Amino acid sequence: MPVLVLNAKSATWTADYQDYVRSLSTRTEYRAFEGVGHFLMLEKPREFNAALWNAAESTIWSNKRG
Repeated sequence: MPVLVLNAKSATWTADYQDYVRSLSTRTEYRAFEGVGHFLMLEKPREFNAALWNAAESTIWSNKRG
């Protein structure tokens, strides 16, 4: 199952944490946004929506191929 993780870039989310999150699924995409707080979708709507769109699109196309 594909997993999309969208976080605000923060010292809290260390490289080890990011690796851990990626290890939870072979289909995990992890993205960290700069200059945002808790409301990524309101603070950077274009970038947020593009990330969702790209993840959905890649999931649809990968399912159609096989």
